[in-house]
Amino acid sequence: MNEHEVSGSENVPEFYIDSVQFNFSAYTVTFRCGIQRQDPQHPEKQQSEILVTLRMSPQHAKALHQTLGTSLSRYEDKIGPISLPALGQEQREEEQGE
Repeated sequence: MNEHEVSGSENVPEFYIDSVQFNFSAYTVTFRCGIQRQDPQHPEKQQSEILVTLRMSPQHAKALHQTLGTSLSRYEDKIGPISLPALGQEQREEEQGE
């Protein structure tokens, strides 16, 4: 496995996200990443606060998808299965940006 050196990481902001919305165009995939918060006025509603927007080419997004899939498979082989909560179709579509 090749080692890839990363420089300048000391000054790069770090975010925890639990919400991702994405959009596609012919040349760009856009990820709007943030955290979900409950609306105090409407406790049944969740709002996403966008913390960072990432843009990349569709080719890069596909490579990211493949790399992330491989890494998650290795993680599950080593640690165990990652279980997901059951989501309703409406919430799943909303989270996928459809």
